[in-house]
Amino acid sequence: MPWGRIDWEKVSEKKHIKHASEVVDWLRQRGIDHYDVIVLWNYSDNPGIQTTLERVLHAIDDVVAVGSDTFILCQHGEYAIECFHDGVVTIGVPEKKRHFHAGEEGESNDHCQQL
Repeated sequence: MPWGRIDWEKVSEKKHIKHASEVVDWLRQRGIDHYDVIVLWNYSDNPGIQTTLERVLHAIDDVVAVGSDTFILCQHGEYAIECFHDGVVTIGVPEKKRHFHAGEEGESNDHCQQL
């Protein structure tokens, strides 16, 4: 397993993203329309933030500048986006039986700052 990264070898449905505009199209093709996300950074004392995918993509250069690696997690567990410090951006959806966990419905995300 790659240290400090999502193990993309275990994610069957994934794509390397070259442009931010590809993200929403890719999600729509899969019937995913949940755009509330949590953004986290590796090696950073900055808190995670709760916001929308639209806001993140609109300010993506500023978002990834906060820490060395950036993780954008769907609050409903339907997808994850990893922006690795080497410039590789990967989006993936979990197997149907498992979700990427970003907090249960109704569960507080006190460690996140609301934007």
